[in-house]
Amino acid sequence: MERSVRILLVTGRLAAEIVKKSASQARGCKEVHVYVADYDVAALLPVDVIIDAVRYAARKGYDVVVLPGLHPAPSSLLRELSTRHGVVIVKGPRDATALPEALEKICREGAEPGEKVDAEPDPARLLERVRPTGVRLPCGLLLPYRPPPIAVWLESYRSPARAACHATIIGAGAGEDWESIKPRLRRLLDAGVCVGIDSPSPDVLVEAANEGASIILSLHPGNIDYVAPRLPKETCVVLIPAEPGSLDAMPPHQRVKILASLAEKAERHGLIPVADPVVEPPLRGLARSIEAYIEASRSLKTPLLAGIGNIYELLDADSLGAVALATSIFAEAGASIMLVSEESWKARGAADEAMIAAAMVSIALSMSTTPKNIGANLLAIKEKKPVTGYRPAEKGVVVDAWRARMQPFRRDPSGDLYIYLEDGLIHVTRIRGGEVVDTVRARSAEEAYRAAIARGMVTLLDHAAYLGRELAYAEQALRLGRSYVQELHGRIKHPREDEGWIIEAYRRLLYGSKTTTSYSSTTGTTTSV
Repeated sequence: MERSVRILLVTGRLAAEIVKKSASQARGCKEVHVYVADYDVAALLPVDVIIDAVRYAARKGYDVVVLPGLHPAPSSLLRELSTRHGVVIVKGPRDATALPEALEKICREGAEPGEKVDAEPDPARLLERVRPTGVRLPCGLLLPYRPPPIAVWLESYRSPARAACHATIIGAGAGEDWESIKPRLRRLLDAGVCVGIDSPSPDVLVEAANEGASIILSLHPGNIDYVAPRLPKETCVVLIPAEPGSLDAMPPHQRVKILASLAEKAERHGLIPVADPVVEPPLRGLARSIEAYIEASRSLKTPLLAGIGNIYELLDADSLGAVALATSIFAEAGASIMLVSEESWKARGAADEAMIAAAMVSIALSMSTTPKNIGANLLAIKEKKPVTGYRPAEKGVVVDAWRARMQPFRRDPSGDLYIYLEDGLIHVTRIRGGEVVDTVRARSAEEAYRAAIARGMVTLLDHAAYLGRELAYAEQALRLGRSYVQELHGRIKHPREDEGWIIEAYRRLLYGSKTTTSYSSTTGTTTSV
């Protein structure tokens, strides 16, 4: 509901246009105007300039003055000026992208003098600024020429492939013929999905395209002359510089030269080419492939595809960060299509992560900023900033639990409880006297313990506390797509808990007593250390 609040935003010359644009997107406010001070940097406005702006606001009847969020003026000064001039003076968010949400908060809830009004930008609003342009495929999918936006294609060798991304690519092995692939293709087409096919068999590629597949992976010098003339017009073809597995450290300029030749052939046949300079795995050519993408984006007039699955599938690190970083790097290098996979256990959920990363990077590119503080993130274990809850001012008697006297273990007469995950639900099975009594299925830890209490599955306090602890671990594992084994596996741990020995071993690697060899540039001799 719109409140009768008039707001004056104070800024400097350099940020004026950004602030004006952000202010125009605020909703729920009566009036929002921008005061551009005769000073370049908003965060460095002198106090006398701020006072001039406040006096102006008081004369013109504004209710609230919003200063730059990074300005060092103390809250005490802002409260004093507010009292003196009869205008509420606050600081806005650190980043101008969150100004609309901060202004809406002020107009909806009000603000106290000296307060810092922070907010997270609404990614849905920021996505509206991304203007999709490119080639439209017959299936209706937009093929961006250069980012933003960024398309995400999921390649799956399992059946049925899910359709969470912009396009689903059916991965076919060397031993799969057309008849084994056709049912998968038909199911996806019937579901209205934009489908592609990736097969080493030229005949399978041709059959799939004529059956309705819009995207063909991959054409290379060894098969393009056979496949291209047999494909329907406007089929999207992904081009690679060499047959899979035979790239052999091909230098970037050679890859680009071959791709340019393949793109010309594809266009002569009325096809829509997409160039794939090929992403090589970490420590096996990744840096070289980044160079190839940069060169391709400068030289080629086709969209670029990056198979970022070659990075996170071959890296023992959480996929969330790897996907975000890979998307950022290859988007900056000019790739507008990210090809992802979920073939390994650790890569499950990578398609959803890639969609979030693509949205985050697309927003950042459209705003010419970094992918930070734009309302979308891929943080799961760590967090952007701490959240402080209620803490009693008085603690009473403080007891160290590890020194407290513990009660001896007692078996709950209601029975033993076995907790496990199955079919996307938390299960709690009660066994008493060697016989299964009942099982509770739940979607959350709270549902599980409430049902367990209602059914009398726990009667002792320590057993109830134990159940709550294990259910918390089980729910955490369920939400993050991890496995859970009661009492053994499920708690989220920092890698140093299990891999801490590596830290010490690696420290000793550079400080140990092993014999090393040093080189003296003055004498040209080697010395044992």
